[in-house]
Amino acid sequence: MKQVKIAKSKLLNSTGHINIDPLMDLDGDFTIIYGGRYNGKSYDAKRWVINEFMKTGHQFAYIRRWDRDITSTLVNQYFADSDIPTITNGEYNTIRAGKGLIELCNYSFDTERYSDKNVCGFYFPINMASRYASTQYPNLYNIIVEEFIPISGTYSPNEMELMFHLFSTLIRERRGRVILIANSISRQSPYWEEFDCTEIIREQELGDINVIERDTKAGKQKIVIHYSRPAMTGNKLFSGKR
Repeated sequence: MKQVKIAKSKLLNSTGHINIDPLMDLDGDFTIIYGGRYNGKSYDAKRWVINEFMKTGHQFAYIRRWDRDITSTLVNQYFADSDIPTITNGEYNTIRAGKGLIELCNYSFDTERYSDKNVCGFYFPINMASRYASTQYPNLYNIIVEEFIPISGTYSPNEMELMFHLFSTLIRERRGRVILIANSISRQSPYWEEFDCTEIIREQELGDINVIERDTKAGKQKIVIHYSRPAMTGNKLFSGKR
């Protein structure tokens, strides 16, 4: 296994929000971004996958651990802060989810109707991965996995097996890219063991970026790991003791 440590990054802008483009430019098969509450890592991951769809037509998947966490209502709430007019250069004005689909579209306040619908993504729960085994997603190339380190500390049974089964169903034989995001920080996690990076996680400091290259049966695999800084202005509801 080959490892490279990159100097502490300046990914946060003056408002304390992250720009993940430099991380994605490292071209990892997996890009892991953890820590750093309220710095916009989820917001920017959404921007990145939607922008990729607009540029290339590559669809994306949004994945959560449990089916109860990825209902159409919650998915719509997740994407509600996305600046669709700006990302799509005015081609669409909103995004909506339903029946497993995520669509870019235009909403008219006059008619209260959606038009110009274009499926840019899909949403899936890890715990029901086997349900999608026979389904084809030929234009799906990018994946967001949210809260891969659970705040509760509770993972789903056989989570790693189910997650990689879902990845193989969605991506199959083409090259895909996965962004794993979490607010929680845990020095012990099945994800760290899976990616052979437990020692790196124990030693990482705020702002660090580590890149791992390792051999797998399918060839070399690159993993980018970033311990992200929190927003410059914190939430006053946290006591700070934890």
